[in-house]
Amino acid sequence: MKLLILLIVLSSIFCREHRPMAGGKFKPDQNDQGLGQAIAYAKQNFKTSCAGTSGYSWDKILNVEQQIVNGSNYYISALLKNGDKTKNVKIVVYMPASPPSIRITSCSVF
Repeated sequence: MKLLILLIVLSSIFCREHRPMAGGKFKPDQNDQGLGQAIAYAKQNFKTSCAGTSGYSWDKILNVEQQIVNGSNYYISALLKNGDKTKNVKIVVYMPASPPSIRITSCSVF
C-alpha cells in the first residue's frame, strides 16, 4: 500500500505538465495564433504608439512573453533600425478574449 502511494506521489511530481501561475508571464508557444497576430500588429502600429521612432523600421524580435488576464498581454521586445542607428523597444499588445479590439497598451523606447 505504501509503495502504491509513493508511486502515485512520484508520478504526479514527474509527469505533470508545467503550467504558469494565473497572471504570471511565460514564453508563448511559437504556434500560438495570437502571438502571430500580436507581432504583426506591433510591426504595423509601433510608429503611432512609440514616441521617438519616426524614421525607424522593424528589424528583429529580441524576446516575447505572454500574460493571460482577461485576454492576453504580449510583451514584445524588439530592435528598430534607422540606417546605422538602433533603438530597443518594449511593446505591450493586448488581445482581449473577444476580438477584434487588439491594441498597443504601452511602448517604452530605450
